[in-house]
Amino acid sequence: MNFKANEDFLGKLMYVLAFIVLGYTLYVAVRYPFLTVDGWFTKGLLSLPITQQISITAIDVHPPLYYLILNAVVSVLGVFNADLILSMKIASIIPYVIIFILCLTKLRKDYGTLAGGLAAFSLLTMSAYFNHYLTARMYSWAILFIFAAFLYVKPILEENDLKSWIIVSVFAVLGAYTHYFAAVAFVALYFLLFVYVIIRNRDAIKNWFISVIIGIILYAPWALTLLRQMRSVKSGYWIEPASLKLVVDCFGSYITFYPSLAVSIAGSVLLLAFTILILKDYLKNMDVENEYYLIGILAFALTIIAGAVASFVYKPIMIVRYVMPASAMVWIVISIYISKLNVKKLTIILTVLVLIVGAANIAYQMQEVHELHDTMVKDLEYLESINNNNSIIVYDGMQKYMRFHDNLDNATYYVNYELNNETHDEAYVKTLGLNDTLFKVPKDLDKHPGKTLYLIRDHRGTVDHVDGYKMKTDNKIHNCKFIKITKNN
Repeated sequence: MNFKANEDFLGKLMYVLAFIVLGYTLYVAVRYPFLTVDGWFTKGLLSLPITQQISITAIDVHPPLYYLILNAVVSVLGVFNADLILSMKIASIIPYVIIFILCLTKLRKDYGTLAGGLAAFSLLTMSAYFNHYLTARMYSWAILFIFAAFLYVKPILEENDLKSWIIVSVFAVLGAYTHYFAAVAFVALYFLLFVYVIIRNRDAIKNWFISVIIGIILYAPWALTLLRQMRSVKSGYWIEPASLKLVVDCFGSYITFYPSLAVSIAGSVLLLAFTILILKDYLKNMDVENEYYLIGILAFALTIIAGAVASFVYKPIMIVRYVMPASAMVWIVISIYISKLNVKKLTIILTVLVLIVGAANIAYQMQEVHELHDTMVKDLEYLESINNNNSIIVYDGMQKYMRFHDNLDNATYYVNYELNNETHDEAYVKTLGLNDTLFKVPKDLDKHPGKTLYLIRDHRGTVDHVDGYKMKTDNKIHNCKFIKITKNN
């Protein structure tokens, strides 16, 4: 049997399946649009001038590149009168289109058709990739930058190629400007490259420093903002305390986001076994191929370890979806490794397993997509029902204002308020040039007879008691409660 021909056929089949799933992704984006809680924030941000977007992004403890990319995509599609939410989705799908092209060109050229096909399929169906290509957030772009950078690590190991060092540094900066955990992944990658240089190829130390310096120079404009954000996080942040379960979920997230500790443990054990296997091969044969495998797996692991240490020692900063983009390196390694197995029947078996797990991931994530879509439809109907002259909206915090103000523009609104003699005012009010009038509850409500007050608060906030008034949660949109305040009869 000519296995090479069958291997090429299998690789081409994986490309075709990946392309079909990509088409399905576009269909889902059109047919089942949805907004996550952060997607609402993204939508609200787009209504602001770019300079204000960057300021609010800084307050929200995120770097700005994703929003700049999103503005460009929405502006281009706006020429064709494209729906805003659909445009936001397409902006998140574009990274996979680029990944698919890279799998079809560079990855296929360097490692063969099967490796490229497996990577193309895996980077769409494994982990929570499929869902994140449909979510109006920055994660799909972080996946792209990490994926693209890791492709150019191999020439560094083979030839100490300065061009590849520079390409990696550019993608590292793009990733760091997209999401801070992408920056953590690149720090892990550069640390491992430094270890490689010191142990295996000290002639490459000059190029390592050149690459690092380029990255530092390109990221310097955002450095002061990052320091301010770190101080802000230190004083208080919304992420829950870290736990051993979180760490296990992170290690298992490269396969699936299925909410089961047993599944996460199984995925973590498989990753550990694979790492041991690669390490064993490396100790037998310290060639570039095994070094490349080891760096990819360890960079993912170090990203999680760094996040866990910071979360336990400094401040909780890690959630599972933050480390997910770094798993792109794992799937490059797995795809190449499977394609090069000497036991060809095992190659077929593992490829079929990838297909099965990928299909299961899509099926599970589609359940979530349907739920999010149905929820968004109901949420929009509710917002429309209170978006009128009889409503007074009080936003408790920047996030609530950014998420919902565009849908409540016919109501009277306030962003600074006093409740039970406790004053709530926000720094973002000045940044956006909003009316800073203080709305006093219940005193000012008495001045608006017949009107209903809706206080939008975080789900962790308590429903306060106000003498002479009823306060009840009228609705909840993701983690935001709409507290309806009316006078007792």
